[in-house]
Amino acid sequence: MTWTPVVTVNIAGTEYTGNTVDVVQLRRGRANVYTTIQAAVASVTLYDFTGAGIVPTVASPMIVTLENTGGIPVTLFVGEVSDWQTTIYDAGIKNSAAASVKITAVSNLAKLQRRQVFATGRPVEKDGTRILDILLDGLGLSWEDATGVWDDFTAQTWATVDPTIDFSIVDTPGVYDIAALGAQDGGYSAGQIAGDAGLSAAGLLYETGDGRIGYADALRRFTNAQAGYLPVPAGVLSASGVTSNSQIADLATVVVVQYAGGEVTESDTASINEFGRLTQTLATQLQNAPDAALRATGYLESHSQPTIQFENATVRLEQDLTGTLRDALIGIEVNDAIQIDSLPITLGLTTFAGFVEGMVFTIDPFRAAIDLTVSSANLSLGPLFWAALPAIAWEDVSATLEWSQAGSL
Repeated sequence: MTWTPVVTVNIAGTEYTGNTVDVVQLRRGRANVYTTIQAAVASVTLYDFTGAGIVPTVASPMIVTLENTGGIPVTLFVGEVSDWQTTIYDAGIKNSAAASVKITAVSNLAKLQRRQVFATGRPVEKDGTRILDILLDGLGLSWEDATGVWDDFTAQTWATVDPTIDFSIVDTPGVYDIAALGAQDGGYSAGQIAGDAGLSAAGLLYETGDGRIGYADALRRFTNAQAGYLPVPAGVLSASGVTSNSQIADLATVVVVQYAGGEVTESDTASINEFGRLTQTLATQLQNAPDAALRATGYLESHSQPTIQFENATVRLEQDLTGTLRDALIGIEVNDAIQIDSLPITLGLTTFAGFVEGMVFTIDPFRAAIDLTVSSANLSLGPLFWAALPAIAWEDVSATLEWSQAGSL
């Protein structure tokens, strides 16, 4: 089915589309499985053919949408203008005042880095609870931010007035206990302690294409894997840049997890005999030793053997794809499970199963591509322990399931 990208850039209520939009590039997510999420960034070039002027105001709201196969606009970015630059150019018309306008915008997650929270401290609490309260304190509307009249708020509670915070995608209470924070003049950087709490608890603070901020706890990717991997045939990938690799940096035969009361060390004797002592130290905000031991064991399970990584997968969306696959890729989010099939054996693997860590959309009036940063499922799905298992009935478990396979259901 023929599909041509239709992208719309909305700045402070004014829409730009068609040949007014030259190039749009959107980046969301993180560079690899070991780091925290960075705020999404949009770079847009618009053409002003008439000389009427496209002069956005810094901090103006900006939304970018892309129509899917059925012509329905899908929101890929929500944020605000951070800077812009206008350049007069020769449009081939004498005395023309035509110009190109380059605009950069950042997502709401950037605000979290500029906000201070918890000046009076926080008690020990689960990771999801900690992060939800950071979001409410760091991003929730204040009286000074609010506009409108009382009638606008009659069906809402104050905590839910701001649509940036979506309770349905923040996993609460979470899995691990996060250590208390003492009182501190001026408070703590909201972005820093939210990101650190997530990594400490094997979770991830993230944002969606439509501008919502969520938190995936340590069990979210198990749930996503159970729901099924998005199948992507290798034949739709752009051949340029398709690479696989395996590196010693991903190996750990000894894992040390630092927590509030000290540190816990776990090791794998068989892996040490094979690869030597390769120690990885994780500095965490965990409160107690059992949680630290659980993190150490899970990390060791995921890193005690070499992993073949398939880091980037680029798909041209205007090529001859099924509408189902194109629409799934347009709407894909960080943490989604993805499986790439029928890879050439020269890459060291024929099937790759993993999770989306980040993405870059590059769109112009004729072409649209998505470049996915992915990580192997082995690096996210460590061993499941009984205490961490979701409620499940015996009749729902396959009779042939082995315990060693439980982490990749």
